[in-house]
Amino acid sequence: MRGNQLQEYLGVASRVMTTLTTEVLKAVTFMVLFGLLVIYTGNASQQGDTGEDLFPLELASYFPIELDVGQPWFVTAGDIDGDGYIDLVLLSGDMFMVEHEYILRTWAYFVKVDWSTGGVTHTRLLLEHMGRMGPPVEILAPFATITDFDGDGHCDVVLFDNGRRAFVVLRGDGHGSFSEEHVIVPGRYGFVSHFVVADVDGDGYTDLVLADHLLGSVRILWGEGQVKSARSSVYTFPAGHNAANVVTGDFTGDGRLEVAVLGIRTNEIGPIYFVAVFSLDESRQLNLLSITEIGEPDPVVAGVPLALGDYNRDGHLDLLTARSEHGYVLLGRGDGTFVVEEVYWLLGEKAVSQIILADLDADGCLNDIVVGVGLGRVWIMTGCYGGDRLGLVVPVFPVFGWPVSVTVADVNRDGTLDVIVASNPGRGSTYLTVFLGTREGQ
Repeated sequence: MRGNQLQEYLGVASRVMTTLTTEVLKAVTFMVLFGLLVIYTGNASQQGDTGEDLFPLELASYFPIELDVGQPWFVTAGDIDGDGYIDLVLLSGDMFMVEHEYILRTWAYFVKVDWSTGGVTHTRLLLEHMGRMGPPVEILAPFATITDFDGDGHCDVVLFDNGRRAFVVLRGDGHGSFSEEHVIVPGRYGFVSHFVVADVDGDGYTDLVLADHLLGSVRILWGEGQVKSARSSVYTFPAGHNAANVVTGDFTGDGRLEVAVLGIRTNEIGPIYFVAVFSLDESRQLNLLSITEIGEPDPVVAGVPLALGDYNRDGHLDLLTARSEHGYVLLGRGDGTFVVEEVYWLLGEKAVSQIILADLDADGCLNDIVVGVGLGRVWIMTGCYGGDRLGLVVPVFPVFGWPVSVTVADVNRDGTLDVIVASNPGRGSTYLTVFLGTREGQ
């Protein structure tokens, strides 16, 4: 009955929309759909349907935190100093002109927050890089990961510096101090857009998997205990194919990791997303298992997000991406192949920079957290995929400034995941806004 009610509301809204001018269509449509969401969730509450999720987040009680660290690029979370509390690593920067050339200056910061009060301290890590804006773009890849890279029990931070053609490993001592090392990428090199740190071959050593956007290749630097002198394995796509994002997971159920690459190829109409899955043979060679195309050609493709998780709860890993106002899920069959389904519409949002999958309300279902850089919104998918539950996508309010990146962590240690949004207020600083996860039924 509720699904029919929602369809009737949408039908009325559609007839009203046809009488409006093109200039106001998107704005009014958004307001109507948001109003329908209020009606829909209100009906759910009145009917006492406890099986339906309401919005799984609430704004933290303290005000957003402003940091004088430049404008944000990316944020991620982990317990860096081993005190049991969540810390942040923030990539930020600024841009200025020198002799008619734009220079981009970037930093990595260790941010320590008292999550009960919002009090914050921050320390710039050893890394500071200045690069030219223009081909080649000599900047840090807008991504970092917190991991125990060397297996000493302490959190390290791994980044990629396209200027030096090297991974930057900030080795942590467990108390918030770091030493900087570099892992040079051998062979031909274009521009690294994304990477993964994982033990891909299961030998107990950390490997580095990268997607080279300009060369259209995926490369693995094998650890072997001394990653500086590691051998590498490379697969290069045909000309016209660009590798944009990469994840690792067991897509075949054999207990070993495969590599999945989100790429873009272009035909006479426009770009097309595709996902290629690779297995590894005994000689560590990358073997192509499958290629799955996502959507039709589109003249506008901005952003190459890729998230990993069991989206439909069938025991197989799935992938999620977004392009041109639509979210697409690649449902894994368990053999390295996928079925593509369009799962939602991001109204007016053509550029998505990041997607995270996380169970925010501890109901056993993954929520989609989508960062839209076109409209400057963070979108949350509520409910569960499939079955008799209707998922809805709603924007997160209020976020101060322009959202750039999100991360998830249990900052208040209540057993539910929380969302930290890094946003750009437009005055050379960074704002952090925290939304606390809520358990189902609370």
